[in-house]
Amino acid sequence: MVGVGSRTTDVLLPALQEAAVPLRVTAICDPASTTAAQVGDLAQRGLLPVGVEVYGDLGDALAAGSYEVAILACPHDEHQSLTLRLADAGIAVWKEKPYALTLNDAVQLATLAHPGVRVLAHRPHSHLHQIAIQRLQDWGQLLSYRIRITRQTSDYSATWRASRQRAGGGAILDLGYHAFDLISRLAGHPAAVYAVTTASPAHRAAVEVGGERASDDHSRRRVYRHGISLTLRRLGRGTRPGHQPRPHDHRRPSRRDSGH
Repeated sequence: MVGVGSRTTDVLLPALQEAAVPLRVTAICDPASTTAAQVGDLAQRGLLPVGVEVYGDLGDALAAGSYEVAILACPHDEHQSLTLRLADAGIAVWKEKPYALTLNDAVQLATLAHPGVRVLAHRPHSHLHQIAIQRLQDWGQLLSYRIRITRQTSDYSATWRASRQRAGGGAILDLGYHAFDLISRLAGHPAAVYAVTTASPAHRAAVEVGGERASDDHSRRRVYRHGISLTLRRLGRGTRPGHQPRPHDHRRPSRRDSGH
């Protein structure tokens, strides 16, 4: 496992306990000075084997043994280089989203001789998919689709997610996968994909200031066969429970904010 942040400890390791295919964690790699102590605590909680090897450098981990699968959960700007090193060693890579931060990086991963790179993304909207499948025939022909996601977040302002260079995107990058996954299961593969942006989608605004989470100021649109269309757009800023919103939190949505 490459990266032992909150995603690994809170989501991935518990999920491995319930995996249909038994998986044995043989090594942990994370440069943080607290990793060894953290791994010891995780072992006591039963989330890792006792005595699992800990490495601060990926090169040392690769030199020490052979691995079938690497689960990669680290800051976004480190994904590409680490994924390429793991794939070059013949290791299948199960990585956290995003798949890539740039088109060139995506092409590089897609053309690897060892096609073992997969993105880990849960399906929080599976119940909606089942309802839609059951009722689609009664609803009639699907012409358009719009999804709006509201969720609580912690304050990321002191983490790598607040950095434009490190995070590479905002809520659309983080949550858009789920929207595209859901509509793709209903409408199949898109015939065309394009984006509209007022700023570089490689950048994001400051986040979690006073409990608010800002996001990319752009939208993405997919057009499917038979004329079905999907637009994914940031609508505004979410607040956490107990947060006293600033006056601009209650601004009236503009026409651009409420677009379809």
